[in-house]
Amino acid sequence: MRPYFILIILPLTMLMSCGRNQKQLRPSHLPVKTAPVTQAVFYHTYTGYGTIQSNRSISLIARFDGVIHLNVKRNSFYRKGELIYALSGPDVVHRETDLRASLASAREQFQFMKSRLRRRQLLKKQAFLSKEAWQELQRNFSLAQQVLKKAENDWNFFKTMTNFRAPYDGILAGFSVPQGDDVNAGTRLAQFLAVPQWKLVIDYYGDPARLAASKKLTVLLNDSLRAAGQVSFLAKAVSPKSGGREIWIRLNSLKTGFVPGMFVKYKLLFDACSGPAVPEKAIVRKGERYFVVVDENGTYKNEQVKTGRKNASLRELVQGPPLGTRVVTESAFEYFYKNLEKTMKVQD
Repeated sequence: MRPYFILIILPLTMLMSCGRNQKQLRPSHLPVKTAPVTQAVFYHTYTGYGTIQSNRSISLIARFDGVIHLNVKRNSFYRKGELIYALSGPDVVHRETDLRASLASAREQFQFMKSRLRRRQLLKKQAFLSKEAWQELQRNFSLAQQVLKKAENDWNFFKTMTNFRAPYDGILAGFSVPQGDDVNAGTRLAQFLAVPQWKLVIDYYGDPARLAASKKLTVLLNDSLRAAGQVSFLAKAVSPKSGGREIWIRLNSLKTGFVPGMFVKYKLLFDACSGPAVPEKAIVRKGERYFVVVDENGTYKNEQVKTGRKNASLRELVQGPPLGTRVVTESAFEYFYKNLEKTMKVQD
């Protein structure tokens, strides 16, 4: 009897063992996290590389012969009104003497003509002065006034150009004349760049009309700095060298220090619009179609959606469940393909 008993027990043991193994291979209960469909803002984006340039600059050119004296600054930064350079020497002194004398003579002549005009005006009222004489007196007064104005302009121009001060906050770039060197009128001295008025210069390969028409433009620089921008120049023709259109974008709110000519990575954000959105990880792709797993009080069903733009970790839903609907975010892929316990209810 013992051999038969062993033969009966052995198959029963194997069946029980198979049952235990089969239970262990069943998928475990997956954690579920959901998020609501929310309203979010999306942008049309464009990325690339460009250079930072000053949005405003002037060329410093010597207007008179003289010896150059540069007010050297450690970082080449000048506040508005600070002296940048001065000119001196015999030529400057001689020119200053002539202009000072011309200004004094013009002022004296103007005061004389002004006094004479007032005196003759009384005679004109009493009809003791002819019309022709009065008109001649007015012409002489007007001429003296013009001579004085020119003398004042010449004097002010001389003082400004021989003691040049920063017209705005900026930096001096490319000063090409040695300190104490003799310069001639017309010599280029340097470039003065406004700070913090910067512009981003790029080659654009997208639709330039769409970019130029954008009323609000945001620029991200090197993935960290954000500035409001505005298109200030758009080339009419495509560059044969780069194949794109050169575009200048004025950076209105950027105050962080840059060096002119700095090469930067940029991202343009424009054409803002709002719409329903879900976290990117809630989207499940199957072939050319996209789905989300909707949570209906513990019952999960797959719903096809049409996606649009991306914004950080969110994806726009052009077509899909309404605002407030909760969708699965954690393990959405497994839920979609029904890798769940049999107790879960999943509908397609």
